[in-house]
Amino acid sequence: MMTVILLISLVFTFAYLTTWVQFQKYQFLERDYNIVAKHKEYSKLWHLWKGANQGVFFVLIGYLFGWQLALINAFTYWILFDGFLNILVLNRGFFYIGYTSWIDRALRSTMGFINKLVSPISTKLAISSEFLSFVLKTVLLIGSLYIYYI
Repeated sequence: MMTVILLISLVFTFAYLTTWVQFQKYQFLERDYNIVAKHKEYSKLWHLWKGANQGVFFVLIGYLFGWQLALINAFTYWILFDGFLNILVLNRGFFYIGYTSWIDRALRSTMGFINKLVSPISTKLAISSEFLSFVLKTVLLIGSLYIYYI
């Protein structure tokens, strides 16, 4: 049994480190402004590898502590990581929505669709992508807490 646990822990360590190194590689390449032609490609790749890295981490939490705690930690991490990155690195608002990741593009598309629906009623009802980000992340975090405590 100890050998199985050791092997599982080594697999998680290898997967976590591999995804972390790949994430860093493409993030550094994206920041190299001498390679402007591949900026968008590198940006998409670092988002992909960062997602994989987070996935490995939260699968490990789920394995150790249960899927309910993995959900709570995943949504908390998502909110804080994005928020701190937006403020400290990008000099944007906490709930800023970018243009590269598929989640960012989906939120912007959803926001555009909602605003088209409400625009005949009033332009004052238009929502921002930041507000939609706040609502989505808050609902998912509260939902994961609810699942944990029921």
